[in-house]
Amino acid sequence: MPVFYPALVGAVVGSGITFFFNMWKFHRDEHSSRSDELCKAITDAALLALEYWSKSYEDTAEQIVAEAKLRAAQDFFEGLFEDFYLVISPEQEQAISGELSDFVDLLTGGKFSEPGRGPDLSRATRSPPAASRITLMVRRANRETMPFYRIVKAYRTNRRRRLDMPRHPCSQDW
Repeated sequence: MPVFYPALVGAVVGSGITFFFNMWKFHRDEHSSRSDELCKAITDAALLALEYWSKSYEDTAEQIVAEAKLRAAQDFFEGLFEDFYLVISPEQEQAISGELSDFVDLLTGGKFSEPGRGPDLSRATRSPPAASRITLMVRRANRETMPFYRIVKAYRTNRRRRLDMPRHPCSQDW
């Protein structure tokens, strides 16, 4: 009977390590998928804003429907960001929040919901680039939550470094 104890202890320890690793991986995959979903929601909202601000609306029913779609897209990505910001650093959260605030102003600012308004091409052309900037910031913030990110980044940065020290005239390049 005592012969099986070391094998039993090894099996229990191995299953515990496997369990914790798989739980970590599950949460990591969940966070990555939420990041992807947030980026897609921001991009979709920018495309809706592009469509909304590039038209003039004479029909108030069509304008109200377009505004409802835009507000729904805004509520969706703001709700997703509420879950996302908990796992990133406070500095990144402040930077992304500031960009999102400017982005929301592009979506629903100006003459939003004003009946019979003309197209606002400035807002229409500024919303997709703003969404791209936010998407990049969200993806970088997500990447920085990966384990060993800073070590790998330091290694890659150091590998690309070039020394600019003067060479001695007697030295030879092999």
